[in-house]
Formats: sequence, C-alpha cells, structure tokens
Amino acid sequence: MPWIRLDHDLLSDPRIATLAACLGLTIQRTIGAIASIWLWALSSAPDGDLSEVTPQTLRYAAGLDATNIMQALQSANFVDQLGRLCNWHSSRHGLLSPSKRSTARSRKHRSQITHPKAAPAAPVKPPAPKPPPAPVIPKPMPPPPPKPQPPKPAPAPPPPRPRPPQPVESDYDLQVELPSGFPSTEADAVSACALLNVPADFIRTEWQLARSRGGYDHKNCPIRSWPHYISVRLKWQYNTNGAPIPTYSAGHASARTRQISQDRNQFISEASSTRSHVLETVSRMEED
Repeated sequence: MPWIRLDHDLLSDPRIATLAACLGLTIQRTIGAIASIWLWALSSAPDGDLSEVTPQTLRYAAGLDATNIMQALQSANFVDQLGRLCNWHSSRHGLLSPSKRSTARSRKHRSQITHPKAAPAAPVKPPAPKPPPAPVIPKPMPPPPPKPQPPKPAPAPPPPRPRPPQPVESDYDLQVELPSGFPSTEADAVSACALLNVPADFIRTEWQLARSRGGYDHKNCPIRSWPHYISVRLKWQYNTNGAPIPTYSAGHASARTRQISQDRNQFISEASSTRSHVLETVSRMEED
C-alpha cells in the first residue's frame, strides 16, 4: 500500500512557515494542506510531476480556495521550477512494490560488501604543551585630564538694525487687472462701438460703471466682448423703459466720473493706511 512519511520536525520546518505566509494560513492548516497534496499525488501524480495539473485540481487536492497555490509551493521549495515535487522519489512516498523494495535492499547490501568501510583513522596525538604566557607589563598611567575652564560669557548680540520704511503702494500698484477684451479707456470703448450707432454718452456711462466693478457685468461675469455687452445693455434699457435710449448729458457723465474717482481715492487711502498700520505692528514685534 502506498504511504507517505511525515517527519517529527515538520512543525519547525521553515518551508512550512514560508508556505503559511504565502497562503495566509496557520501552521497546522498548512501542514494539512501539504499532506493532502502529497496523498493526492500518490494516486494521481505518482511521478511527482504537477506541471500539467490545473489550478482547479490543485485547489481540490489541497482543500483550499486560494488561486496562487503553485506559486506558493514554488516559493517554499516544495515544488521546483519545472513543477515537480521536491525529494518525491527519495523520502516522501512508498510507491515501490515489495519486489522492488527487496531489489533495492539487495543492491544496497551488495554495494556495502563491494565497497567496505574505510579503516578507522589513526589516533590523534595530543597537542604539545603551550609555552607559558609572557608576563604582563603594566601600562603607564595616563596623565590626569586638565581641569575644565569656566565657559566664557557669550558676546552680547548686536542691537537690531532699524528697518527701513517700506514704500506704500501707489495708485499704480493698486490697479485692478481688467479682463481681456475690456477697453482700457473711454476712447477705446467708444471706438469699439462705432458701428453700433449708440450715443457716446451711453457708452461712456456704461464703461465707467463696468470699470468701477473691475470689468465685470451685473452678474459678476467678466466682460470680454465690449460691443456685445453694449448691445445687451442697449436692449435691456429699451425693454425696461419701453422707450428709446435716453441721451446722457455731459454733466451727468462728469458727475458720475467724479463720484467714481472719489470712491476709488477713498479706497486707495484706506488700503494705504491699513498697510502702514500692519507694517508698523510687524516692525514693533520684530524689535521686541
């Protein structure tokens, strides 16, 4: 009857630990899986060749659901790179029939008679006595370490240098970046709408209002086509008022321009004073 042999040190075999780590199993469950594979190979693969065995059959033989059983067996050196069980014909099975086992025992006996054991080695001579150790000469005592000197006082840090006053951002630095396509001046706004037959005062007033918003319309969208924006505003004025577009006088436009200029100057003044106050506070904190 075929049989397999399980050594007593299989629990401590490093290959079992490697296989358990690859398959994510315990040591006891791993020993059961490798024993199941060996038992299955006794009847289904007596030559120990698992290269033609499908993954489904190997999972059935091991009793596992893992898909990387062959890779794990090769990583743990239970199967070589050709797909054959390692040491299968030497110590892991008893597939030989009684006649073949008798032949193997006879061949082993004849080899021992033909090649007798070597004669025992000659007795080893005792080692010669070692010479007495040389006298140990005491080393001279090292000189005493120098006395530690008191630490020198650290030099006083230099006084902080006065920080030069930071220049206040001018009117040019606080300018708002306009969207592309928005006219930079009133003259450009009027010339861009020359073909629309729209009063220049209406164009100037709309440009000043849009310029005060940073080049954005009433819906906070950037104005990138000035003629299209004027057309939309013209249609809105006509639909809202139900009458032709009123003409704006130069005095109305000048008053609106002055109001926008005053609001802008007030904003620049408040921003400059706020920035000066912040710079003074930071300078005092650094001096402290």
